[in-house]
Amino acid sequence: QTTAKRWLDRVLDGAAFASVAMPGDASARRYYRVDCEGASRVLMDAPPDKEPIDDFLAVARRFKDAGVNAPEIYAADREAGFILMEHFEGEWLLTHLLRDEAQADRLYAVATRELAKIRRCDCAGLPDVDAEALTQEMELFIEWYCGRHLNVSLTGADERVLRDAFARLVDKALSQPQVCVHRDYHSRNLIVTGDDAVGVLDFQDAVRGPVAYDIASLLRDCYIAWPQARVEQWLRAFFQEWADETAGACTEAQFAEWFELISLQRHIKVAGIFARLAYRDGKRGFLDDLPLTVRYATEEAARHPAMEPLLGVLRRLPSP
Repeated sequence: QTTAKRWLDRVLDGAAFASVAMPGDASARRYYRVDCEGASRVLMDAPPDKEPIDDFLAVARRFKDAGVNAPEIYAADREAGFILMEHFEGEWLLTHLLRDEAQADRLYAVATRELAKIRRCDCAGLPDVDAEALTQEMELFIEWYCGRHLNVSLTGADERVLRDAFARLVDKALSQPQVCVHRDYHSRNLIVTGDDAVGVLDFQDAVRGPVAYDIASLLRDCYIAWPQARVEQWLRAFFQEWADETAGACTEAQFAEWFELISLQRHIKVAGIFARLAYRDGKRGFLDDLPLTVRYATEEAARHPAMEPLLGVLRRLPSP
């Protein structure tokens, strides 16, 4: 970290500072808490060849302009991959939810209000979610979850069923209104910074994509599960706000279907990603999150008659 320390010396004008490593995420990025003159900041160290910081900086600026509670950027070095940014004092939303479920209604209301700001962001210049990208994401399920994690060689018939389901899910995703999407809006990327505030992190992959994507990421979070009735209650509140903005562009039933099917697409994708993180990148802790992720996918497939063939394949696979 000699290079990072020299850079911090320069941007902090030689002031004395102390740094300590912080928990990382699913990427190659590393994070350090930097304490200097009574203030706390965060250093992101992103290998430029693996995690270029341009997208992070651009989305941070876009979000800040829209009033989203994204971290303030104090200094950045694109060539070295360093960002010095605001440190959100607080705990992960997940920590709060696991400690006190009675706070869930309030905390999800706060998180969905912040999500509404993201949804209203200007999409100009953001990459579009397209059929190829959505399909490639789900292909990870076949290669990494079925092949590597379960050590299962799918029959030709089962592989055709999966690919047919993938195509249907892609069509449904692209038929939704397309808005600004965080793409990983869940309880491990949100910091509770006060009674009515959450800080938003890990937003560098923002795209123009399906309107139900982020609310699905939040309410069908791969790290915590809620009763279906409670999820429907939170989803209804979100829809009522969103429908007002679009002058009734869809019915509540239509929005619920979008939510369910984009949740299914996401959970198929994430099961493959978690397996890849475990076996390719050595981050085996993500294996612990596979059972809930696959359970979600199975339950979502069971609620849609068109996904009955997919459900059959999921039920024939060994448990994760």
